[in-house]
Amino acid sequence: MQFGLLNAGKRSLSIDLKNEDGRRLFTELAKTADVVVQNYAPGTFDRLVGIGALLEANPRLIIAAGSGYGSTGPYCALRAMDLTIQAMSGVMATTGFTDGPPVRTGPSVVDFIGGAHLAAAVLAALVQRAVTGRGQHVEVALYDAIFPALASNIGGYFDSDGEIPERTGNRHGGLGVSPYNVYPTADGWIAILCLHDRYWRALCETMRRPELTDKPSLSSNVARTAALDRVDAIVGAWAGDLPTADIVSALHDAGAVRAGENAAGRDHRSPGHRPRAARAPHQPRAGLVDARQPAPPRRLTAARPQRAPGAWRAQRADPRQPAGPGRRGDRGPRDRRGHRDRRRASRPRSRRDLPELPRLRRHR
Repeated sequence: MQFGLLNAGKRSLSIDLKNEDGRRLFTELAKTADVVVQNYAPGTFDRLVGIGALLEANPRLIIAAGSGYGSTGPYCALRAMDLTIQAMSGVMATTGFTDGPPVRTGPSVVDFIGGAHLAAAVLAALVQRAVTGRGQHVEVALYDAIFPALASNIGGYFDSDGEIPERTGNRHGGLGVSPYNVYPTADGWIAILCLHDRYWRALCETMRRPELTDKPSLSSNVARTAALDRVDAIVGAWAGDLPTADIVSALHDAGAVRAGENAAGRDHRSPGHRPRAARAPHQPRAGLVDARQPAPPRRLTAARPQRAPGAWRAQRADPRQPAGPGRRGDRGPRDRRGHRDRRRASRPRSRRDLPELPRLRRHR
């Protein structure tokens, strides 16, 4: 399941770049591409293929490199993974509770934030290519990409001359917003925050404690951040006697910011997730499952409408079955009945002829 979620929609091809024929094949493929993305250790890809040679073969090519610490600097030779970047950058130091050890974040935030920055760099290079007509080499380091996400923590640390703790638990990273925490309820947990004073007033009305908004020690966010424990005690005492769903409903009606805490698998089946998810076939090693995969988070108003959720159903993987749309083996456009349109499939993919590539031996 994890492999399917991380690699949905991809096709694979194995090429030995240490072999001369493999390098030649890769260069021929790059001639037909807009973008090449690689995450070898710094210098390895250039040594195997040659960035200059690829740009000479295809001057419009965008070569994107994702690395741990970049191609220059004192850390460039260090091996990197999500966990090690979290440790080196301070993400782990800011995750967890004050009296506990540094903690890794649940999701692999460094990997995904780095990938998002690399995608943005590629798009910027494509826009520039539309003006200049030439490609280029772009690079994003995971170590650089994660630092903007630490802005609240770093800013709070320096604004307080290092007096606030590195780890603030579920409170605001810079201890600059109150209330801002996760509170126990009668049947679970709920996240409540009041980024502006009007949200605090709405929360007080919902708690039936409107007099709190008149007290100078609680009326403004600046005052409340100086009384974090007191504010958390007030909100926690109210939330602890009520079911999570009732609090969520009441605060929604009041216009306050809140969210019930969900387990990772539970939210996958929630009403808010299902309409925006893409259903795609998934075949595990044993058994058959009809899994719902997350749809891309981007929404383009002028893009082709996505296939409605549930339109594809998982089918038993049978090599004797003819390949259907989106399934392995599908190599061409199909008509509305699913039959391959041989006239359209025979058309060239671009105005220039595709290069003749050497046959690859299939390894068993």
